[in-house]
Order: sequence, then structure tokens, then C-alpha cells
Amino acid sequence: MKVPRLDNIVNVATLFACLCVSAAAIHYIRLPPGPVAAQPPPSTQSARVQPGDKFALPASMSGRAALVVYLSPTCQFCTESMPFYRRLQEATDIESGRIQFIVSSSEPEGDVATYLKSHALDAKLFADATAVGIKTRATPTLALVNADSSVRSVWVGRLTADQERQVMKAIGDLVASSRSGPAPAGV
Repeated sequence: MKVPRLDNIVNVATLFACLCVSAAAIHYIRLPPGPVAAQPPPSTQSARVQPGDKFALPASMSGRAALVVYLSPTCQFCTESMPFYRRLQEATDIESGRIQFIVSSSEPEGDVATYLKSHALDAKLFADATAVGIKTRATPTLALVNADSSVRSVWVGRLTADQERQVMKAIGDLVASSRSGPAPAGV
């Protein structure tokens, strides 16, 4: 019977110890699995639209209350929310000119217009998020905006049925308050 040599046993034990140390190091260091995506600047990473913020709406869109929907064609929650957005568009009272429905995105305008058309959402009032001053990356974000371009209310993410009712009520309240004021110019 042949007895294993001591140096072979030491070599196997050393190899085993190295594997254990490497596994522990990988576990604690937690290297990302692949290339690291570029992060937005720290000033926008945690930024959220807040009530009281001011949007820089183009002259053609300013002076009237608005519902601004910030979305992305690649956002699953945005796509799941499309039936609600169609109801919102109907509720914004565009015909009277008292409140407008604005879709905004950081994506290329053509891509967003195609996306909206494929979901039967009217994109005639489209505003670039950067130009409007939307300082968030969270999609979807809904902002109800007063006629002075100040944000009145904000909802973020896929909304529950209760939150959808809150949005509809807030729009109704805004439309009712705008009816008691003077009619918007040009209507």
C-alpha cells in the first residue's frame, strides 16, 4: 500500500484554502455581474418632483393648468398604466382649454410619439423633460400643475385603484376651480 506524500497533502490543502478565501472575498466584495451602467449625476439621482416646484412650460403651454405625465417607452409601469392615461386624457377637459394633457420624456421625441400612438394616447402636446424642468428619473410620474406652472400634486409609479381615484378627483377639483376663474386667453 502506497502512502500519499506529505507535500501532495499540503498542496491540496493549500489549494482548498485558496478557493475558500477567494469565495469569501467574492462574497464580501460583491463585484457587479458585468459592466457597470453610468449613473446619473448625484443631483438628479434622488431628485423628485415636489408640490410647489415650478415647470418651465413653453409659452404655448403656459397660463393653463396641466396634467404632466413623465414616462418612458421602456418603462413597464408606464405601459401597464396606459388605460388609465387614456382616461386621464379624457378627464383633462381639453375641449374647454381650461386644463391640458402634456406628455413629457427624456427619450427621443420620435420614439415617444410612436409609443404613445401605439397605445392610442394623443401626443399633440409633447414637451421635452429637460426643457420643462422635470428633475426626476422616476417613471411614471404624474404632476398636476397650476396655471402659474407650479406643481400642485404628484404621484409616482404604478398607481393603485385608490390612487387613480385621487388623481381623477384632483383633476376634477382643479377643473372646477379654473371654471370659477376667468377663461384662459385664446379660448
